[in-house]
Amino acid sequence: MAVAVLGCGCVSAQNLLQVHGYVQGRFTDQPGTPDRLEIRRARLILSGEPLAAFSYRFQVDAAKEPYLM
Repeated sequence: MAVAVLGCGCVSAQNLLQVHGYVQGRFTDQPGTPDRLEIRRARLILSGEPLAAFSYRFQVDAAKEPYLM
């Protein structure tokens, strides 16, 4: 079983900051083993376009070891 949660939010109408992200988890229930819930993927994305000629996008993958993409 896999579960994904998506989210999005805007701070202003000028696209100064948008926040996106998702989490994908997995629940394992097998006979003879303990139940297990693990996070397989988790990503936070910050993006925006504060000026007409400038835009940015930062992504952080935080599932196992956080790193900036």
